[in-house]
Amino acid sequence: MISAVVENWLAADSVWMRRAVDELAEVGRFSRPMLEAGLPTMIAPLRGTAIEELVDREMGDWPVGGGPELALHVLPSNLPGHAAIPAALSLALGVACVLKSGRDDRVFARLWVESFREVDAEIGGCVESVYWQGGEGAVEDLVLKQADLVTASGSDEAMADLGRRCRGRFVGHGHRVSCAVVGCDADQRSAAALLAADVAIWDQLGCLSPHVCFVEGGLDEATSFARELTDEFAALAATLPATGLTAGAAVAVRRFREAAAWRHFGGGVESVFEVSKALESGSVVVEQATAFLPTPQHRCVRVVPVPRAEDVVRFLQPLGGLIEGVGLAGSQTLPMLAQQLRDVGVARVVELGQLQLPSLEWRPSGRPRVGDWFTAR
Repeated sequence: MISAVVENWLAADSVWMRRAVDELAEVGRFSRPMLEAGLPTMIAPLRGTAIEELVDREMGDWPVGGGPELALHVLPSNLPGHAAIPAALSLALGVACVLKSGRDDRVFARLWVESFREVDAEIGGCVESVYWQGGEGAVEDLVLKQADLVTASGSDEAMADLGRRCRGRFVGHGHRVSCAVVGCDADQRSAAALLAADVAIWDQLGCLSPHVCFVEGGLDEATSFARELTDEFAALAATLPATGLTAGAAVAVRRFREAAAWRHFGGGVESVFEVSKALESGSVVVEQATAFLPTPQHRCVRVVPVPRAEDVVRFLQPLGGLIEGVGLAGSQTLPMLAQQLRDVGVARVVELGQLQLPSLEWRPSGRPRVGDWFTAR
């Protein structure tokens, strides 16, 4: 049944996908081309035998009893489509579930539930989409008292609060970001195109969106790469247009640009490359850095030279698991670096250009996708 729903959404003439794109485009948070490119990636991991393989991988066999009867999935608001995987996994494991939509995506979960009920009304009746404003304590407390399992993604503060209030198992995923590494043997133009794609999808608002790109070499190599990346962002502005910024986001991006320009003016090595005067089109800053610093998102990237690719571990090790993914380009030193990154807690290490195309093998925050449902508090 789940496979039928997934294929109904991913079919070339899918009514469900068209409805989702139409309704989400009307909300105006993402452009239509962005939704058409991004939504399928939220559903595609469920194709074929992916769920069966996940359960075998994490649990060895299908659980029989002892699991939660009712799950509450508190969905983040940063991207649409987050409801797809937890709802499908719940139904596959025989767990009824409530999908609490995020403030900025009250569309997808509702349509996802409707599409299940179209295929099988009885099974589809085991999942429900709801929304309430975050912080409405009376409503949340009522649902939390009923749920045997709560999964959630959001700010670290929100996860700590939910975890304290749950009566059963709680699996929370806090704030995380990603980065990239370009080795000295990588083709800069190709690597820049791949990085631009990883950054631009969903306007850099996801946990797998790179904020920093470490370039093996000196300042000249980093500056050359930054120019290539700027050109790639300019091309994507036409094919994958960004949505206009809120007032707060516009201020943050402007400060990002101006801070680098002033440091350069004051004799520093920082340089800023603006894709265009339109703040949402992209901003690339080249800087010598001593610590990992995220950007204000919205296609803002820090390009940092490192003498050796392995030096990236020095930047990431103190972050205590903040880094969700790293995209790699190059072949000489990067295979060894990949294992070092995993050793310091990076959950997803893949080739550049693949960060935003995860399968169910990706373990968000480094935790099992369903194993924790039966073992976590």
